[in-house]
Formats: sequence, structure tokens, C-alpha cells
Amino acid sequence: MQRLYRPLLLAVAVGTLAAGIVVFFVGSRGANALVDSYDSYTIEINATGFNPPLCIVHRSDQIKFFNADSKRRRIIVPNAGVDAIPLFDSGYIEPGVTNPGIVLNANTRWDYQDFDDPKLKGIIQNTDTGPAVCALVPPTATPTLTPTATPTGPPRPPFCRGNLIVCALIPALARE
Repeated sequence: MQRLYRPLLLAVAVGTLAAGIVVFFVGSRGANALVDSYDSYTIEINATGFNPPLCIVHRSDQIKFFNADSKRRRIIVPNAGVDAIPLFDSGYIEPGVTNPGIVLNANTRWDYQDFDDPKLKGIIQNTDTGPAVCALVPPTATPTLTPTATPTGPPRPPFCRGNLIVCALIPALARE
């Protein structure tokens, strides 16, 4: 009977050691850390708004803000309440600079806006299902005005030089 205890204790010790190694390498990210991907996405802000305006990411992905405008910008996630401190405040981002960004660890939706120009808004949505969609939208081409053709009358038969009414009424006779 004592011989069975030693292999059993060895198996328990090896299992405990393996579990400790897994916990050590996974760390505080949880059990899904081995399958989670840590991706980084960049949202541009310029004078016309955010690009992309909707950014769908996975949990623990990093979102950065790049100021593509000529003036400094500040991105916030407003808090509900009068004079409440924002849930997120990027601080002012100088032109051409990328903010270190944020990592959203909860499955949530953030409606963010420009602090100085609140009509510029965007959305970051976390998803546990489905693909991440947070690619920059290419600029659309500005349509150019093309001159319209001036309408001309119907072509005249080469033999019809006189009375146009007669030529229009009986073109077959005029030809023969």
C-alpha cells in the first residue's frame, strides 16, 4: 500500500508544479491570455473628425490616438453628470504625435469626443465574438465638375438646303 503513495504524491507534485508554471506565465491576464491576441490600433483625429469613426476591438487590445491635424487635440470620454471628471482624458496631443493609448479590459462601449470640439465624436466597442474592425478609412476622392455637352440639333441631310420643314416631313422622298 505504501508503494502506491509515492507515485501518487509524485503525480500531485508534478501537477502542482505545472499549474504554478502556467499561472506564472499567464499572470494577471487570466486563463484566456494564451489565446488572446494583443493588437494595437490607431485612430486618427483631424479637423473633420475621427478616422475610423467606429473601432471594434477585442478585449486587451490597445487603442492609440494620432493627431493628424494642424492644431493640438484632446480626446475625452465624458462622464455622466455635471462637471464630472471624464472617464478617459488623453491630455492634449500635439500635431503629428501619437498618444500612448488605452487598453480596455472590459467588454464595453466608449463614446469619445474631442474636448474642444464636442461635435467630433467616435466609438470604441469591445467584442468577444467576431472580428476586430478598426482600419483607417481611405479618403474619398473629391468629385470634379466636368463640363456638360451643349446639345445640338439633329444633323441635316446633306441634300436638304432649302425648306427644313419639307426635309423633316418627308426625308425619304428627299433622299430618293
